[in-house]
Amino acid sequence: MTENPTPETPEDDLALIAQIKAARRAEPELAVTESTPLPPPWLLQQFYQNEIDLGAELATRFPDSLLLSVGRFRSVGAKTQIGVAKLATPDNMATLLIETDATTHAVQFTFAYSSVYALRFRMDTLSDLDRARWLDLMRRPQGGLAFLWSQSRWADDYIICAVRNGFAHLYAFSRFGYEAAIRLAPDVTKNLLDWLEAYWKPVQPKKSSSEKPPQLDW
Repeated sequence: MTENPTPETPEDDLALIAQIKAARRAEPELAVTESTPLPPPWLLQQFYQNEIDLGAELATRFPDSLLLSVGRFRSVGAKTQIGVAKLATPDNMATLLIETDATTHAVQFTFAYSSVYALRFRMDTLSDLDRARWLDLMRRPQGGLAFLWSQSRWADDYIICAVRNGFAHLYAFSRFGYEAAIRLAPDVTKNLLDWLEAYWKPVQPKKSSSEKPPQLDW
């Protein structure tokens, strides 16, 4: 059974679906220029055209992703206010390092294995709405898909999450073509979302010291 885009997902955009279909029809005739929009990946084309269950397809492509069940959270620097979350397997063989800036709210995900190599995915164009929507979708009791991407979507790095029974299956895609996948234990997922929410709160504008308090007429 295929998974249809629903009003609960951020992808139920008729204009976007029409754009994908048009891009697919015109794909053989596209010339590679700076002004040419990047066509969507085949996987997303099939998802929007209701041809595949995206969560099931990703699970098939990454059947043995490691489970990260240990989470540590800290801040680095007093002025820069960079938050660092290290999620790991119990033996510390595989890790996911998530770093976010409390001021700009930019975030990057670094997947590492055995301290030998790492893949980094950076998202620094997310809006407050993009971040808040992703957090809400990740917390749905029934689970489901949640996309963490900006208006540029697949033109930049992005994350697809599939939450099932409290476990979060996290798939990262780079605009340079490499991919990574892991699983998060339910308690690690909850702690991560709460931690990110604290760092991603919109910055409230400071009141000018020259502003006079309003007069009260009794």
